[in-house]
Amino acid sequence: MFEKYNNIICVQVGSMIDNNIISKTNYDYLKNKGKIVQMRRSCYAVPALVEWDSLPKRFKEKIIPIAGDPRKKEQKTVGFTDYLQHDESTKTFLKEYLKQQDGKHLTELAIDKYYAQAIVFNAITKLIENHTARQKALGKRDTGFWKNIAAIISDLDSDLYPHNLPKHYRRLKTKYSKYIQQGAESLIHGGTGNTNTTKLTGDAKIWILDTWAGGAVIMPSVAMLLSAYNEKANQTGWKSLKSEVTLHNYLDEVKHLWHGARYGEKKSKEKYTYHISTQLPSMRDSLWYSDGTKLNFYYQYQDKDNKTQIGTTSVYEVIDAYSEVLLGYHISKTENYEAQFLAYKMAIQRSGNRPYQITYDNQGGHKKLENGNFLGKIARIAVKTQPYNGKSKTIESAFGRFQKQFMKKRWFYTGGNITTKSIESRANIEKILANKHNLPTYEEMCEEYRLCREEWNESIHYNTGISRIEMYNNSKNEEAQPLNLLDMVDLFWIERQKQVTVTPSGIMFKDGKEKKYYMKYLQDGITPDLQWLNKNIDNKFIIKLDPADESLIYLYKQTQQGKEFVTEMTPKIFVHRGKQEQTAEDLAHINAVMEANRQQRVFNRDQMEAIQEVQGNSLEQNGLNSPAIAGIETGKKKRKVTPDTYKKQSNITELEIVEAESEEYNEADTRNLYM
Repeated sequence: MFEKYNNIICVQVGSMIDNNIISKTNYDYLKNKGKIVQMRRSCYAVPALVEWDSLPKRFKEKIIPIAGDPRKKEQKTVGFTDYLQHDESTKTFLKEYLKQQDGKHLTELAIDKYYAQAIVFNAITKLIENHTARQKALGKRDTGFWKNIAAIISDLDSDLYPHNLPKHYRRLKTKYSKYIQQGAESLIHGGTGNTNTTKLTGDAKIWILDTWAGGAVIMPSVAMLLSAYNEKANQTGWKSLKSEVTLHNYLDEVKHLWHGARYGEKKSKEKYTYHISTQLPSMRDSLWYSDGTKLNFYYQYQDKDNKTQIGTTSVYEVIDAYSEVLLGYHISKTENYEAQFLAYKMAIQRSGNRPYQITYDNQGGHKKLENGNFLGKIARIAVKTQPYNGKSKTIESAFGRFQKQFMKKRWFYTGGNITTKSIESRANIEKILANKHNLPTYEEMCEEYRLCREEWNESIHYNTGISRIEMYNNSKNEEAQPLNLLDMVDLFWIERQKQVTVTPSGIMFKDGKEKKYYMKYLQDGITPDLQWLNKNIDNKFIIKLDPADESLIYLYKQTQQGKEFVTEMTPKIFVHRGKQEQTAEDLAHINAVMEANRQQRVFNRDQMEAIQEVQGNSLEQNGLNSPAIAGIETGKKKRKVTPDTYKKQSNITELEIVEAESEEYNEADTRNLYM
């Protein structure tokens, strides 16, 4: 009922009302008239307080028989509090203590409670050891020592001494004896910090975590999880749970594990990953950002039935972080490596310099550019940002302002991205549909976008008061390397991300949905190099090419020392399959390739047989006949093998046979591959 507030003895209003000492109406009346002094207003879980001394006598007379006289209680504790002294070693011990359950430190509330208990027990020890002190604190007649001590410490100011010691003297004495024997550690309750998760075994915790994280089936609520857990516990022998508290406590402990699985990794990343605060560069070409996004203009086009349709497209932009100048861009349906390549190419041509650093996401065609070392050649440092992390990409903030300030002026603006909530960022779809035939064509839309970019670059930068393009042109970066013509040639050859495998058809890779075929030809440009092809079937190679001119590609082999140039290839020659459309050149090509294939098959067979004869393992040497090559030979002439032949062949190696026959093949056989 009593409580000290700002060192003033107060009475809890709720306790007085509950004990029929005062009615709510009477209390409000006296408070409003100033007859009693309210020290604290009530709020959630905090009772209202009135000053004890301000209460009329009639109320005090009702309170004292129930709760005692607070003034006398205060006087009783005065002598005892003189012996409540600071104990630095106990304070340090409690602050450094680690709980056995989870290895965590005690909470501040727990430290205050155990520290108050310790200094109370220290004071009791002084009273027991010093007769004079005991008389001073308890009076000359200290009969019933522990009863008196229990009464005194129960009346201590709970704000100053939140000890929570037993009020019954016997329990108090027992706890004190344990303290004397074991020290401050005896004060710490065995369940301190125990959130009841110790009821859960390792297997139970794994089951709870997996079930709550959710897979194909989602557990809607903790209440349902409790029911499912207890059912599982009956089957496995786990301890059953009576309430949801244990589950709540455990799920809170491992929230960082299940949050992403239950709510999505993006939500989890926003909640748990640390955000670094950064400052933007102070000079041009120090940092370029690049990203692909929706080009927020509608345009009209004609479908296959010649009906007018509404379309949208995408754009890839490269921006200078210092000035926010849009340096390079490319408009295309998808964010592929060609769009990125051409946007960077425009940016570098406009700048004339290599930037010190470029930052890009890891989506779309970036992997192809990265694998080809294109991004590493552009800048000293090439850094990936995390996808769907707008905070790490200044370009998204700048592009958002670009859309709102300049693109939105056009009536055919599509509105902001799908996550935009503001009604001002939405398109007027009714107007768009009513003017479908007045929308710009694709070419007109591209021109409008170009004009918007120029307006943005020539507009005032919010931080400097001068135009963005002026900021860029007037700035100088000593560490940005100028580019010459040879640098440009070297830069814009890139390597594809995936290696390609050689097949009997040459090599094939996809550029988007389009398949592209290449073959290695001899010097005449039309004769396929079948010997190289045979030796490299199933081998994988890295392709390097110029996206602006794909008439020539280079093949590289990955070695421990790095990439090694192998050969060049040109687009594969295609001929008409149907006789009706075949030209004389087509027919000659077909016949020549068929003949070359026949010769290559014979050549491969003869090489292998020569090796087998050296080893004494040919079919003829073992009384058998070698089969003829189907479709090429009608029969095979038997060779007479003599002892001299064995002796002669035993002095050569398989490698010498292969090298000799390869040389013969190159000099003679390939001369007549084609008609």
